Amino acid sequence: MRRLRTVDRLPVELVDGVAELHDRVGHGRPVEAQRDVGPLEHVLLVEPGEQELAAQPVVVAHARAGDREPEDPVEDHGVLHELGVLEQRLHHLVLDPCLNTPTHFALEVRLDVHAHLGDVAVADAELLGELGIHFDYTLMPILRPALRDAEWERNRYLWVRVGIRRLGSIDGRDDGFRENRVLLEATARFELAGEVWLVNRVRWDLRDVDGMHSNRYRYRIGAEKELSTAGGTVVVPYAQAEWFYDTRFDAWSRQRYQLGAEIELDRNWRIEPYYAYDKDKYPSAEGLNRIGLVLKYFR
Repeated sequence: MRRLRTVDRLPVELVDGVAELHDRVGHGRPVEAQRDVGPLEHVLLVEPGEQELAAQPVVVAHARAGDREPEDPVEDHGVLHELGVLEQRLHHLVLDPCLNTPTHFALEVRLDVHAHLGDVAVADAELLGELGIHFDYTLMPILRPALRDAEWERNRYLWVRVGIRRLGSIDGRDDGFRENRVLLEATARFELAGEVWLVNRVRWDLRDVDGMHSNRYRYRIGAEKELSTAGGTVVVPYAQAEWFYDTRFDAWSRQRYQLGAEIELDRNWRIEPYYAYDKDKYPSAEGLNRIGLVLKYFR
């Protein structure tokens, strides 16, 4: 240290002489009592370069908690931390409203009179009854916030239903049937021109028909339009087509074409008269006319 000296006259650092007195060697000032240390006279230009290093594992002997631990990339690294914050904000703004799924209770009572295409006598028609209890889950609208408090079944883009149903013959005939059913379905809606809505539904029926278990998969597409009468009653006429796949036959067993209208009685009650034609392939090829009335309660 005693042979070192400054190399030019322009200082770059001023040394605190009082603090340097505490040096254990006892020198009051470094570098031969000079108060400053200067830079080199000649500056060499260098060109930055990159060298690819081979990846080798690093083994830490006798590692303990807190010894050579890497920093958390999200919490300690500036750029990654900002990305983490951005991701949390997107989750809060987009996913949280979407996953806020209000639950609605629905009760359906259905009376269905159906007869084969060739049957004319009323005595040949079969009377079916159906009782269903459902829980409907709707996704909160993101792009249309005004619909968050609107009619959820008609104006939401997507809703899911889970329910149970019991149905069967209620006219006392000997060849009647009994069925218990668990259903899972999802409905998606798309608005078309003229305030007409295109409605798509997929459904899975887990069936127990007279003690025989089977699955049935259904796809339905339809169009509907909401109208209002002079008295203010809301009427929604619709047309639908549906296809059924039955695991008992491992085939598409039925096609259904249906016309009807849903009539709103008040905020919670509706009725739905309809006509449907079933074209069956299994267990036998035949046509079936259906006339029915559905009473619906929503809450």
